[in-house]
Amino acid sequence: MRTSRTLLTIAAASALSLGLAACGSDSDEAAAPETTSSEASSSPSESASSDDTASDDVSQDAGSEATGDPSDFLDAYAQGLEDLTTASFSMTMDLMGQQTTSNGVLDYTTTPPSTEMTMDMMGQSLQMRMVDGVTYMNMGEMTQNMWAEMDPAMAGAAGAQSSDPVAQMRLLADAITGADLVGEEDVNGAPADRYSVTVDTTAMASGMGTDMGTAGLPDAITYDIWLDGEGRPVKTLMEMEVGGQATSTEIVLSNFGDDVTIEAPPADQITEMPGMGNVG
Repeated sequence: MRTSRTLLTIAAASALSLGLAACGSDSDEAAAPETTSSEASSSPSESASSDDTASDDVSQDAGSEATGDPSDFLDAYAQGLEDLTTASFSMTMDLMGQQTTSNGVLDYTTTPPSTEMTMDMMGQSLQMRMVDGVTYMNMGEMTQNMWAEMDPAMAGAAGAQSSDPVAQMRLLADAITGADLVGEEDVNGAPADRYSVTVDTTAMASGMGTDMGTAGLPDAITYDIWLDGEGRPVKTLMEMEVGGQATSTEIVLSNFGDDVTIEAPPADQITEMPGMGNVG
């Protein structure tokens, strides 16, 4: 469960680090709210409908924190993650009226793991690759359609997880305090067991290495996690209120074990990060 974690990326793509960042953005004025399990829907955008009675703080509706012994869930979850070699992923996040979508592939047969993804946010499309521990980003006109090599010092532990949903899930496992089996549902055309899982926010933030603190966050956040017959987390969903607006983050994994090729950009297509000076 505690395997090597990948380096660097865009915090906006992360179900965990973005979720924490979104919550923490109101930390100066928000009081810690009550928590609950999320009411899952067929898509993040549908599940993120506004609640007129919601407070202006970060919150989840009160009443159904998962209290079951998480041991069996964690055993299956950890084994499913450990056995992953390659996978495709999609992430969708609705945050305060803005939607970010990411699609990519992961390769855990390399050391460190490799990632390639495309992110669409605020009308722009970004591309990112992580190869041999180095992160490259193509931000269109901002990088003159070339690949900017990012300075590892920019990352920190939280950013290190945000392009790799499997690394995020490993961090999540270390902070799980309760898990309740909800039932069986189809994901990617196959049956999966859906669990309501309670996560300790302090432990999660500590595992991410973030120094943003947890003021204004609930003591616990509840995720819905779907495990297939091999314990692999084929879907993860988090929903909460941020600043009185519904927020949701969904990750879907598929195409396990497919052939994946992720390579660094050609040397003549690599440039420095805008405004950062030469990082190569």
